[in-house]
Amino acid sequence: MAKRKNSKIAQKKGAGGRLIKAPEIKDEIPAEQQPPIFSLEYLQRDYCVTACQPQEQAQFAIRLRKLSEISWKQIKAAPRHGLGHE
Repeated sequence: MAKRKNSKIAQKKGAGGRLIKAPEIKDEIPAEQQPPIFSLEYLQRDYCVTACQPQEQAQFAIRLRKLSEISWKQIKAAPRHGLGHE
């Protein structure tokens, strides 16, 4: 059996893709003026997106996209049956 060397894997330097770009750092902008960052990490299995019908999954994706384009302040000001929240 060959011995492994204690070397790190070389990191590739990014060439700056045309379609995917790193997000801008928004530390100077107050949280209320920033769009929300979404995570589905804590969804329970019975309430997961995978339990939805394809049309519901599409509507969910569209809603997330719309919400990601506005700030928390705008979301809080929106009616709860629109893009707002309870």
